Amino acid sequence: MHDANKQDNPSPPPVVWAFLGDDLDQSAPKGRVWISLHRAILRYHKGKIFEERLKSIPLFLTRSDHQPRDAALSPNGSFYYYAALHATYCGRIDDPSSEPIVLNSLYRLRFSPNSRFLCGYGGVEDEMVVVECATRRVRHLATPEYSSDTEDSPSYRFGWYPDSRHIWYQEDTLEVRRDYHQGRAYKQDVVSGRRWVLRGRQLEKVYKDWAILDPRYRRGPVGMDGDRAFFYSPCQRVRVLVEPFAVDYINRRAGRQQVSIEWRNGNSRVVIERGHRWHSVLPVDVTEDGHWVLLSVEEWEAGEERVYWKASYRELLAVDVLTGKRYSYVQSSEGVGPIDRRMANPYEIPFYSFWRGGANR
Repeated sequence: MHDANKQDNPSPPPVVWAFLGDDLDQSAPKGRVWISLHRAILRYHKGKIFEERLKSIPLFLTRSDHQPRDAALSPNGSFYYYAALHATYCGRIDDPSSEPIVLNSLYRLRFSPNSRFLCGYGGVEDEMVVVECATRRVRHLATPEYSSDTEDSPSYRFGWYPDSRHIWYQEDTLEVRRDYHQGRAYKQDVVSGRRWVLRGRQLEKVYKDWAILDPRYRRGPVGMDGDRAFFYSPCQRVRVLVEPFAVDYINRRAGRQQVSIEWRNGNSRVVIERGHRWHSVLPVDVTEDGHWVLLSVEEWEAGEERVYWKASYRELLAVDVLTGKRYSYVQSSEGVGPIDRRMANPYEIPFYSFWRGGANR
C-alpha cells in the first residue's frame, strides 16, 4: 500500500482522454470522413484544470454516414479497434500510414493483454474470430451452436486468459443469463485452434478468477459478473470495486453504491461510503499503488413519474484514497430526456485514464 507519510498534500496525477472519432480538419472525398485518434492531457493545479491538446493522428477513411458502435486502444497503445454498423477496422497507431484490417460487418472485439490479438464475434453468422494485429491474419474460431429460431440476436460472452494465448467463450442464451452453469463453455488456443469444454472448477474460474475478471479483457451482458463493476490497474495488482451496480437506470437511487479498493493480496479499503448524493458511480481507473481512483459520478433529478429526468450532472473525479479528498476534472450537464435511454454499461467511458506517459491506456 501507499506510504501516507511521503507527502502531506499530494497533487492528483494527470488524466488523459483519448477517443477515436471524426476528424473534420482532414480533407476527405465526398461521402467519406477521416477517423482519427484525438487526445489531451488534463492537469490539476491549484484548483484549476489545464488542458494540453496533443496532435490528432489520422487513421483511416470511412463512410461519412458510418454509425459507430464500439472502439478500443490496445494495452500497449500501438493498435486500435473501431466498430461501425457496416464494418470493423483494426490497425496500427504507431504507423498510421499502414492500411487497416477491414471486417465487412460489425464485430465486438477485445484486445489480448499483450496486445497481440483481437478476439470476439460478429458478422452475418455471428462467428467467433481472432485477429493477429501485427500479421493481419484473421482466423475463424466458432459459430453459434443454438438455433437462430430460439434466439433473436445470437451473441457470446467471452474473455482472455492472462497468457494472451487462450480465450474462453460461452453462448449468451437466456438459460445462461439465469445460470451460467446451464450453457456449454469452451476454452480455446487461438494459435493452434485446439479447444475443450470447461467444466467444474475450470468454468468457475472464468467467473471468479481475479485476473480473468478484468473488464478490459472480457465482454458480456451488463450484470454478467454480478451486481458490481470493476476497474483494474494495468498490472492487475489492485482494482476499484463499485457495488451494487443497478443495470436499469430507473432502479437507481442516490447514495446506494459503495466504492472500495481491493488489492490482489486480499487487503481492501472503503473509498466512498454509501449515503452520498450520486445516483450513479462508475469505476474508470486506479493507480498501481492504489493511492488514486478515477470515477465517473452522476446526479440527476427525475420527473414526477421517474420516466424522465429534469436535469443530469456528471463529473469525472480523482479521489485520494488516503484522505478521501476529491478533485474534479470534467463536468457536464444535460437537459430533459428519457431515463430508459441512459447508458447502463459500467464501462461507458473507456478512454479516460490516469496519464502514465507511454501507452494510451
